[in-house]
Amino acid sequence: MAYARNKRPFPRELFIRLSKSECEGFIELLHYTAESYNVDDVKSVLVRFQSLFPFTRVIGGLARLGPTGTFEGFTNVLNASYPEEWLRLYWQKGYFDVDPVFQTALQKPDTQHWAKHTTPTPGRNNVSSLKQPKNSG
Repeated sequence: MAYARNKRPFPRELFIRLSKSECEGFIELLHYTAESYNVDDVKSVLVRFQSLFPFTRVIGGLARLGPTGTFEGFTNVLNASYPEEWLRLYWQKGYFDVDPVFQTALQKPDTQHWAKHTTPTPGRNNVSSLKQPKNSG
């Protein structure tokens, strides 16, 4: 049996406080997301996303999940604004295995903020020991 996620309801309360131009920007982002057919299109969407929302760093990708929803690896990663050296170290050292933001995102798809994950994971591959780039989110 394949892993099935519970679908979350549409978050209407998020749009109550948005201005007309913010709503238009969000709808435009959805349009370009739906019209994305290749890696360059998706990277362009990530850059638009970063300009629309107050994030200093944006990365996106597809994770391969097993039948029970466990992480089995990445199928594609699109970097919009992280320094390449930072990403290289992240992959080389396997920080995704101990990154509390990434691990939470696998269990609960939502916006993740590093500041909410203050308890470091013990072990030699501790992601908190990797300095984030200046202005990282």
